[in-house]
Amino acid sequence: MTITYRNLKGAPLSADELDQNFKELHERLEKLEETVLPLSQGGVTRITQEGAELLLNLRQKRS
Repeated sequence: MTITYRNLKGAPLSADELDQNFKELHERLEKLEETVLPLSQGGVTRITQEGAELLLNLRQKRS
């Protein structure tokens, strides 16, 4: 699934397109929680965006 952008579509998004965008973001976040969070063993301390990049700051659990 892809995210639909209003500026690329050239028209307002429909309610269904907006719902699909939120669903897509939710599913991507769930994948991050399932893969990145357990690997870091400490969790994500901050999520930021720089341009098209999504940056995750991780905290490693000390043993």
